[in-house]
Order: sequence, then C-alpha cells, then structure tokens
Amino acid sequence: MDYTEGDREGLTKDQVVEDIKTIIDARVKALGSAEPTIKTKVYNEETHILVQIPTPEWPATMTKEQRNLSTQQYIAQAKRVIGKVVNLEFKEYRTASEIEAAQELRATYLSEVQSEIA
Repeated sequence: MDYTEGDREGLTKDQVVEDIKTIIDARVKALGSAEPTIKTKVYNEETHILVQIPTPEWPATMTKEQRNLSTQQYIAQAKRVIGKVVNLEFKEYRTASEIEAAQELRATYLSEVQSEIA
C-alpha cells in the first residue's frame, strides 16, 4: 500500500493486516489460481495470516507421482510469490526547473570527463 509519513501514524494493526491480505490475494491471483481463502488467526497476541490455495486440476493422463510432483512445485512457486519481498522506491519531488538544472549539470560533468579522457 502507498502510505505517506503522516498516514502511518494513524494506522491500526488491523488496517495493516487487511492491507497485507489484499497484497497476498493479488499475488495468488497472479499465479492463475482460483479464489484463495485468506484468514487471520490470533495466537498469543500474534496475528497470523493463513492462506489456502486450491491446486490446479491436473490432467487425468498424469500419474499419481506426476500429480504429486506438480502439486509440490506449484506450492513452492506460490510460497515464493506470496513471500516475495516488496521493493521500496523513494522519490524526491522536483520542479521542472530543478530537473532541467540537474540535467544541465550532468551534461557539464559529462563533457568535462570526456575532455579529460580524450
């Protein structure tokens, strides 16, 4: 979720958990899975998120061993996708004139470096 610094102060634990469940739901759906069941359970004051994902229907021509292997691979992939760490991106707001000045400064530096190399 996209939070500004001021937004974080008023967040409750329940709101954060719901946002995490939304992220997990989107990731599971990206796998092409049917509707997952995502629940929360509290154990000793710790909130746990439980995710149940139906496995695909494998072709009837597959052997039991092949279905078991495919299911294990599917579960491993789901764990990787769900547990994927989020990348954070920090951006600084700049006006058009500030961006233009920074680009001109870079161009000056580049030409100085190129003249030193030549």
